[in-house]
Amino acid sequence: MPEYQEKPALFDFIRQIAAAAQSGYLTILSADINRSVLLGFVDGKITSIKARSTDIGDAIDVLNNSKKVKFSFTQTDSVSKRIQIIAVDAFLSMLLLPEEPDVSSLDFNPASSEMLLSEAQSSLNSQHFSSIRNVITGILQKYAGPATEILIEDALKVSDSIPELINQIANAIPDAQSAEAFRRECLGHLPEL
Repeated sequence: MPEYQEKPALFDFIRQIAAAAQSGYLTILSADINRSVLLGFVDGKITSIKARSTDIGDAIDVLNNSKKVKFSFTQTDSVSKRIQIIAVDAFLSMLLLPEEPDVSSLDFNPASSEMLLSEAQSSLNSQHFSSIRNVITGILQKYAGPATEILIEDALKVSDSIPELINQIANAIPDAQSAEAFRRECLGHLPEL
């Protein structure tokens, strides 16, 4: 197995597997927390995920808590044909990139910054997002009751991706167990989103 690498190298490798429609198993080892994740692919689609359990949330937690990983792919035709459990792009969007580089020395253009924020907000407000928002709203109502719409609107103001939106909402739920239950339930519904 190769040396530990930054996570973006893993993301690129996963995209290559998807683009080449390969079948096999990707083993990922975390340098930081000494855990592993096993992703099964059939024709470039993620068909299984394992990190102590088959819960997607466990795999995402392992990878989000890792700064460096090493990985290897074993291509095989013996992977049983199964349905896709999560789209590659959806899985990758749930993973956090390492800390953003320091850009304080770069020229700042407020106009272009506002345009980027506007584009991000419009992608969250797209027609595709309306079905995702309906699922999130339904789940959140169990945990936040009448405050559901307020929590979603507040989170939308500071989120530019679905995973970030889910995390912002979960962070606003006062009870830690309810927040975690909300987060896991949303992750469990990702294939439907």
